[in-house]
Amino acid sequence: MYSWIPFALFTFLLLYFFIAEHFLDKHYHDDYVRPDILTIPFAIAIVAAYAEYLIELHKQPSIKDHDSLIYIGLIIAIIGDSIRKTGIITLGKSFTLQISVWHDKEHHLITNGIYGLVRHPGYMGWYIWTLGTQIMLCNPICFIGFGIILFFFFKDRIEFEDDTLVLFFKDEYKEYKKKVPSGIPGIK
Repeated sequence: MYSWIPFALFTFLLLYFFIAEHFLDKHYHDDYVRPDILTIPFAIAIVAAYAEYLIELHKQPSIKDHDSLIYIGLIIAIIGDSIRKTGIITLGKSFTLQISVWHDKEHHLITNGIYGLVRHPGYMGWYIWTLGTQIMLCNPICFIGFGIILFFFFKDRIEFEDDTLVLFFKDEYKEYKKKVPSGIPGIK
């Protein structure tokens, strides 16, 4: 495969990720200005992914010449993004990037749709999307590094969010948590 194709696909996936998230946010939260999803750590990760790709392409181009990995990674990334977007659409106005620490009267526990399969499809989808993009780029260092960093990021975030949801929904959330996995292996 031409060496610029994975680079271009990654750029397209990033643009789609941000544009789709922006439009979903505007659709569900007209009156709410959400914090920018492009945080400093996320920006650093993007730069690291591009840098690893370009450095390895220059130093050892054969490491990037795996058409099957490029296609597999692209499919995995699309699946991950689809899971995330399905979670956002299912929650609608209830979805935000900020974990609510106060219980809104309109805040209801959603356990249907994708939330009947996993408790945190947004996190699961983002995790899968991230790893898929690194498989597509044939970036072994970022694949391992991002996988480890995101695991611990999501572990802390899911534990905090689950504790908060137990405060809001009491036994209903405890039962839901017992029945439905988090969506990320190794995180209860």
